[in-house]
Amino acid sequence: MNTTAPPLDGAAWEPQDFPWDRFEAHARVRGVPGDLAQLGRAVMREAYQHQWPADVARLYGWAAVDLEMIPVPGAPGVFTPRSTRWAVDLASCDQMIAHALSAPDQARADWQHQLATDGGRKEP
Repeated sequence: MNTTAPPLDGAAWEPQDFPWDRFEAHARVRGVPGDLAQLGRAVMREAYQHQWPADVARLYGWAAVDLEMIPVPGAPGVFTPRSTRWAVDLASCDQMIAHALSAPDQARADWQHQLATDGGRKEP
């Protein structure tokens, strides 16, 4: 078994080297069973690919960082992000792995629910 994994923070990423793949490698190295590590990979990938709401995505390995705020027309004092950058949230990844190790059945149920509801945006 591989006992090391590339850094999760994106240092020295290569083409076709994605954070969700690194998450899976880290989870496996830390003892998460393969199928559960793959499910964690899937939920992390979907959160990014489908741009889940920031509060939900933060639970699954991401921190959405608003780069520029612009005023909302007709709403004085209200602003919205013009652009957002998604960064890997290492603490969130660690929490996912800890959840999978301490309560694997609950982690599986939680992650399957998020995938089925597209981050809570639709009915399962």
